[in-house]
Amino acid sequence: MEGEQFIGGIASAGMTRTTRSFKSRSYIQTGGPVGYGIYLTDHRFIGVSYTKIASKAYRPAMMIFIIWIISLILLVVYAKLTGAQELPPLPFVMGLAVVDLILLVYWSPKQASNRIERVTITTIEELQRLRSDIILDRADISRVTVQPTLTTITMKSGELHTFLSKLRGRKLQQLLSLLKEFCSLTPSIDITVSDSSGKNVQRLVFATSKESSTTRYGGFGQTVDLTFLSTEEITLDDLRGKLAELSVALKKGSSTLDWVEWTRPSGKQVTLAANTHHGLNQYWVVLGFDNKELRMLSLDERKSFVDDFLELGKRLWSDFAFAEGILAPEEEGLLFSILKEEKFPPEALRSNYASFLSQKMAESIHVLDWVSQKFPQALLQPLPREGFLIVWDSTKDGLARFLESEFHIA
Repeated sequence: MEGEQFIGGIASAGMTRTTRSFKSRSYIQTGGPVGYGIYLTDHRFIGVSYTKIASKAYRPAMMIFIIWIISLILLVVYAKLTGAQELPPLPFVMGLAVVDLILLVYWSPKQASNRIERVTITTIEELQRLRSDIILDRADISRVTVQPTLTTITMKSGELHTFLSKLRGRKLQQLLSLLKEFCSLTPSIDITVSDSSGKNVQRLVFATSKESSTTRYGGFGQTVDLTFLSTEEITLDDLRGKLAELSVALKKGSSTLDWVEWTRPSGKQVTLAANTHHGLNQYWVVLGFDNKELRMLSLDERKSFVDDFLELGKRLWSDFAFAEGILAPEEEGLLFSILKEEKFPPEALRSNYASFLSQKMAESIHVLDWVSQKFPQALLQPLPREGFLIVWDSTKDGLARFLESEFHIA
């Protein structure tokens, strides 16, 4: 990429990108042959796998292990066939096990670490010649969350990329420093650090203020959006018809976007932006209001406003065959439908004030098994056409934390 600036990188035998593979998860915990590098530029987050290099360092240990197994089997067979009570080679064979253990626990990891450090990239030119495991555009990243053994990159689409590590001390501080520099560039990206349990959260960088940030809706500041997904086609005319039935009046329309007037139960009118589009093999319906609508209200009034908006979402849910929906900041929030990881930290749901889940989706993620344990303040309500609405923290303090965190509304 022309004009791209290299920020820096870190590579270690104690890092890997997690997948659904049990192998990759277990290796990082037991010290097996994994290795990974994270490199950052002013435009991209780039991951590089060094597993092949790490594996070469483990070959002597693997060869000795195979020799030990074969020797042990031969000795057992010999003893069975001859009835021998004493086996002079046995101490030597058992000695191989000790040597192999030393290689696996000490020598191989050290060799793997040294080999990976020798090939760590230090310039943009070297990075361009390297075969990448994953490339994430900085503009598509919503936030970065760092825990002692886990780094999670949350994309604006809701997709998560998780990296496990055994970094400690100087190496961990180096990773934090690089990520902080990466997130501090304009526009800035949220980066938080917490302990292993996800508590004691410290925000190192705040995202560019969402009160003044550019929105996809001309004339609006950052919006608070109801976003719904369906596998069935939903056109803009379909949406217009249903909104009209819900007494949401069309103000101004185009081929892809409508401005509509929503009349709240209190009688107050609020301008909303509404659109539909197709992407990621899903049909999307988005309805949002400018966050400035909440700024001059008291906390009680804000809670009433958001509750009214959720009621509008529930009525839309009853009219379409949605699989999932969220109430979250514009282009943020986690959608389980497009989530590739089988597990995720609770912190990943921080941008979701609420989630709408069909019965099928709720069952696929086993939400009823963990929601009350991980989110004791959550409110779970049944939805029309089956499914659940979950407000992840239904208290007024929960709403206050959400608005302050996502929109800097105090």
